[in-house]
Amino acid sequence: MSDLNNLTIVIPTYNREQIIRKSIKYWESIGVHILVLDGSDQRIFQDGLLNADSMVAYYSFPRNTSDKVVSGSYHRRMRFAVAHVKTKYVAICADDDYFLKSGINKALQILDDKNWIDSVFRPCADYRLVDGDVYWNLEYFGWRDNGFGTSADVHTRVTRTDRGYINYYSICRFEKWKDLIQLCFESEFSHSQVNQFLMDEVGKILLRTAILDDLFYIRQYNDPLKYHSEGISLGDWLTDDKNSKEVERIKLILRRALTLADGVRDFDRVIDFIFSFYTSGFRGFLNKATANFQKQFYWVPQSWKTKFNRILPRRLSFALGYRGKVHTPNGLHLVEFKKILEDNHIPFDSNELDELADALI
Repeated sequence: MSDLNNLTIVIPTYNREQIIRKSIKYWESIGVHILVLDGSDQRIFQDGLLNADSMVAYYSFPRNTSDKVVSGSYHRRMRFAVAHVKTKYVAICADDDYFLKSGINKALQILDDKNWIDSVFRPCADYRLVDGDVYWNLEYFGWRDNGFGTSADVHTRVTRTDRGYINYYSICRFEKWKDLIQLCFESEFSHSQVNQFLMDEVGKILLRTAILDDLFYIRQYNDPLKYHSEGISLGDWLTDDKNSKEVERIKLILRRALTLADGVRDFDRVIDFIFSFYTSGFRGFLNKATANFQKQFYWVPQSWKTKFNRILPRRLSFALGYRGKVHTPNGLHLVEFKKILEDNHIPFDSNELDELADALI
């Protein structure tokens, strides 16, 4: 088993004292290093280790006048993390989300054994607290590791059709993660989703990512509507002429990421492809991906169509139910959720899920 002492979990938080206290309690039971970066108006603890023997370090970053949004100290916090993480591996985790210990152990084993792998990712589940009970759903599963994420070919990683590749929720080698964070958080943007966009896309460029079969990450459901508080979608923001200077900065960051990668043939074309997913709509993206990129940039395994026909209908029907109904009180209780995992052949530790469910209430 890998040494959990080699991992730091970076936890940003903002004005949620009870939630971060619950999170700290969970992580102390796991036995990894914790770096809590608090943007709250009032500090909870004194800066530094919670006590002499603690693996939990806490630092306060109250908002200052230069921050563009209320929790704008996030950029300062991420840059602070780069300077203060001292372990071989690192991951970002929201204060109400959790990596499972069984998933952490398997991820660290992969990173220990395979030095060409930069990060380990997914599968992920959502939970929602309703009237003192926990409702669960499989947020994303995707294909089992078919070589897309671990490919040394940057074009393969960038132009993959599976776009659910969020590097916020992966365990990474620190040196690669440092490059990722420094590029993605060197400056702020006027749309709150730009840094998520950069984490996704720069992560694909820089990181060769293995996808676990096992349940790995548990995430608190968040209403997607709250992410559009600007009143404009990211796709519309990217195509608005008023934001052209910021968009050029984004393209420059992507270009700098591509210069760090090996074997990239055409920077402008890769960047155009990335933007097409966000600005052309799903149908436009599929048409462009099929017509312009499939033959040139990535190879689709012969088994892909078989996997699609065999796996997608069951998962799609579940996903549609999840997206459409689960956020009413009709979510899945833990017993039902475990059955979904079993039906989809996703390994999990039943006792571990039971313990986490108790801790969430």
